[in-house]
Amino acid sequence: MPLPKIPCRAIIDTVTSDPRIRPHVDARSGVLLAGHSRGGKLSVLAAASDPRVRGVALLDPVDNTPMTPSGEGVAVLQLLVVG
Repeated sequence: MPLPKIPCRAIIDTVTSDPRIRPHVDARSGVLLAGHSRGGKLSVLAAASDPRVRGVALLDPVDNTPMTPSGEGVAVLQLLVVG
């Protein structure tokens, strides 16, 4: 059974509002996203669209493959990683 698709914004909402997690997260300082491969690309795309994300830690992010989102976000990844 495949895992449900949960938008990154919903995950950030949860970690900054859930009373069990919130004591361990300083939402005023922002959050850091980390990802490997496709998760690296998705972390960059989420960071570009959510001001609560203050940084990303990427390990071998992929770009322009059939398995990753394409379109407007591809240019965002190239600008943030290369430039």
